[in-house]
Amino acid sequence: MDNYTTPAENSPAKISGSLEELFLAFIEKSLNKLLEAEFESVMGYSKNNASERESLNTDNYRNGSYLRDLFTTYGSLKVRIPRDRNGRYKQKLIPPWCRRTDRLEALILKMYSMGITYSEISELLGEYFGNGYSKSVISNITCAVTGLIDEFKNRRLASRYIAIYADATWLNLRRDRVDKEALHALVGITDEGRKEILSYAIYPNESAFNYEHMLKDIKDRGVEQVLLFVSDGLKGLGDACKKVYPEAKFQRCWVHLMRNAEYLVRKSDRTAVLDMLKRVYRQTDALSAEDALNAVIEKYGKSYRKLVTLFENRDDLFSLYAFPEPIRRCIYSTNVVENIHRQLKRKTKKKDQFPSEDSLERFVFGFAINLNKKFSERIQPGFLMCRSELNEMFERQYPTPEGGLP
Repeated sequence: MDNYTTPAENSPAKISGSLEELFLAFIEKSLNKLLEAEFESVMGYSKNNASERESLNTDNYRNGSYLRDLFTTYGSLKVRIPRDRNGRYKQKLIPPWCRRTDRLEALILKMYSMGITYSEISELLGEYFGNGYSKSVISNITCAVTGLIDEFKNRRLASRYIAIYADATWLNLRRDRVDKEALHALVGITDEGRKEILSYAIYPNESAFNYEHMLKDIKDRGVEQVLLFVSDGLKGLGDACKKVYPEAKFQRCWVHLMRNAEYLVRKSDRTAVLDMLKRVYRQTDALSAEDALNAVIEKYGKSYRKLVTLFENRDDLFSLYAFPEPIRRCIYSTNVVENIHRQLKRKTKKKDQFPSEDSLERFVFGFAINLNKKFSERIQPGFLMCRSELNEMFERQYPTPEGGLP
């Protein structure tokens, strides 16, 4: 399926057509696979396999197929119903004379986006249609989603992003045994102010090297200019971002810094210390912010030497002040990507573990594509009102080469 198109320069990447159209094509393909699998189970031999047919010593032959329209909330499906010469095959997937289906599309969407196992899918089909399917048949059917996942993960992206957030969350995954593994995510804000899940990847552990690999991937997919990266204090991550995008700024997450500071001071001092730290990222400019941080260190540094160490490296603490005031509340922390992770965790509550990496991939794919659809319909607060200022920042950080195109 060719559902993705290369975005225009400096515009956010979009799926060609709507999310519903993407799934409509997938549902149609999956439904026809189900019908063919059901037909083969009745006939006893696969298509174009004369030797199997001869070994059965049967007088029943395939007799082509006919098209039937099936209307769904996503649009019209073209369903191809196989026929046999003796009329023994009576398909059970679609009720006779049925021209509409809601339960079928809901079921298939659930199967492929929730990461459920082949056994669970087989049981669900049995519940809905009174006709169980073997794991091997279900396995063949679910292979169709792999193409959609690959298209999503390899789609062309916009050339410009105001900010990209990098963070990971931990999910239970079974390989040889069940362990928590790190689902890494890159979430961007386009130059129009819309959020987008750019990339996700599963690794046993979170590391700067993994993010560097992901950043190189999105660069290959069209991301040329990034104003700011926002992430926690993962060792080496800032260097990894600047290695791939040397012109970009980097902002350490102030929420993570606050959490770390909270553990370094006595309970009796926590409220006072955290209140003073909040003033640091709420100042009007970088100089005032540095003065506010110095006030914290001056007051509590002698009592808490580790607090001094936490803020020794100030290179990436005040990058947010290079940006217009209306968007600072969006870039001072990794809250943008952490909110996404919280939504993901809520959806995984019923699953103690994912039985395979493929299952987790399908689950995250369904989650990401639906969330991106919602994100495409709204602009983040503050970004629209300072768009001209942000465009000037792009021009300063990424000047057009002399003699280049304007």
